[in-house]
Amino acid sequence: MDWMALVSTILSAVLLPSCGILFFRQEKTRKNIENEQLRSEEWRKLYEESKSDSKEKEIVIKEKDIEILRLKEDKNCLTQENIRLRFQKCVKFKCFDRMPPFLAEEVGDESASEEQ
Repeated sequence: MDWMALVSTILSAVLLPSCGILFFRQEKTRKNIENEQLRSEEWRKLYEESKSDSKEKEIVIKEKDIEILRLKEDKNCLTQENIRLRFQKCVKFKCFDRMPPFLAEEVGDESASEEQ
């Protein structure tokens, strides 16, 4: 029994630390794998968020482009209306005899041709 106790003590003194080292390595490897999984999951979430952000920004940009086009069209219409009204503006002030500039030139040309 002394030999058995001595052999079991030696075996337990040698095998238990080696088993602990093997277990520690496996635990370390398992933790590394879990950390890599967490990192990859975080990167995937960040990628999806950036992708959704870029889609939202594209939508906003398209809406702004449409608004810019609409405002340009409004500006063009107002510019044309302004030019049309300038031609119809009366040359004489405070009178009942309205005379727009383009008609004044035509009337002046007609009266000059009548005089000749």
